[in-house]
Amino acid sequence: MKHTLAILFASALLAQEFEVATIKPHDPADNRIMIRGDAGMYDVSGMTTKALIGQAYDVRDYQIVGGPKWMDTDRYDIRARTSDRTPETTMPLAPNSRGQKMLQALLADRFQLKIRRETKEMPVFYLTAAKGGAKLKESDYAKPFQPVLPPGAPPLPPGGPNGRGPGRGPAIMVGRGRLGGQGVSMELLTRQLANQMGRPVIDQTGLTGAYDVDLQWTHEPGQTVGGPFGGALGGPGGGPAPAEATSGPSLVTALAEIGLKLDSGKGPVETIVIEKLERPSEN
Repeated sequence: MKHTLAILFASALLAQEFEVATIKPHDPADNRIMIRGDAGMYDVSGMTTKALIGQAYDVRDYQIVGGPKWMDTDRYDIRARTSDRTPETTMPLAPNSRGQKMLQALLADRFQLKIRRETKEMPVFYLTAAKGGAKLKESDYAKPFQPVLPPGAPPLPPGGPNGRGPGRGPAIMVGRGRLGGQGVSMELLTRQLANQMGRPVIDQTGLTGAYDVDLQWTHEPGQTVGGPFGGALGGPGGGPAPAEATSGPSLVTALAEIGLKLDSGKGPVETIVIEKLERPSEN
């Protein structure tokens, strides 16, 4: 019985790993950051180790504590594959997904990464509705796709046209001083605001719907762009991010115009403490 349990445990561990992975130093003359993923595959180019850790554990730079200085500067190209092409292995990585655990295993194996989690009291922002209430437009974008069919036409197959599924899902585009989206939840909005502000943003609006958002403000020193990779996020389907907003109010004022406000405070923030990290092993 013990041997059977050991085999099952080993099989479960192997299922969380990529079968093939190559890691190479990135060309220092190339400043681009690229991410490409699908079920069973994960390709990145120009990523720092800190950014990889951030993606693997769904944390931002300010949540990563310790570690060698090179993890902020050395950049790598990674090409990883698994024969399991189920949706659970789809990249980019959803929080707590199997694909994310596979990246964690890759970092542990090739970078010898060891971490521990700690919760610390840190400066945060609380996102709340202003006194007059939020002025957000409920979005039609996230509602089920319901095309008008001609009389006598056969019903569409499950999943809608082109396999798009019953709903079209959210779309968000981020540029320097610009954040626009359709079907945006408060969870998604606070994550993007946290990226911009370099500080956790905690939702206290009480809003549970999906909304259309178009924020434009004057980009200020210290504000980042896009996700945890330091670059702007593209538009839907990999299209270009919206153009940079060259003038406008502050981000706080732009939020006030849609009935939202940011209040400074302190709150519990989960951090990742780096206990061990080495440059990656040879392929």
